[in-house]
Amino acid sequence: MSRRVHTRPVLFAALVVSLLPAAMVAQPRRGPSGLERFRKMGPEQRKRLLESLPPERRKQIQERLDRYDKMPPAQRELLERRYERFRALSPERQESLRRTWRRFAELPSDRKAELRREWVLLRELPKEERQARMNGEEFRERYSGEERQILEELSGLLEPP
Repeated sequence: MSRRVHTRPVLFAALVVSLLPAAMVAQPRRGPSGLERFRKMGPEQRKRLLESLPPERRKQIQERLDRYDKMPPAQRELLERRYERFRALSPERQESLRRTWRRFAELPSDRKAELRREWVLLRELPKEERQARMNGEEFRERYSGEERQILEELSGLLEPP
């Protein structure tokens, strides 16, 4: 059963804009996710929550809200579907992806940028083409073993749970 968001996108934008990395790096929680709690808050509660944050964190979230608000509706819907797909994974698979994102976060910034570009490219390819690309010589030469493992693990997110 698909959950529809009946409230303004701002309700969950702070966590959705960088959704998958944020969700994967975060520690597993019991009960509703921070995203779900944020979505259920009224405007005054959200305002109070944001005001209670340290200035730098508030600024980061506001920037994410602004980016999210500027996204076309189709892109926001895609982001929400990806988040729901992650939430549908088993706890073990979620933890595996969290570990992968932590490994990604430890890469030098130039390599992270390169892997992000590749991830965007891989997302656009049908499964067979994506597999062919990842098995190709150029891919093996361009990325280290660790980087290939990260990209292969992340490509699993593209498949339905």
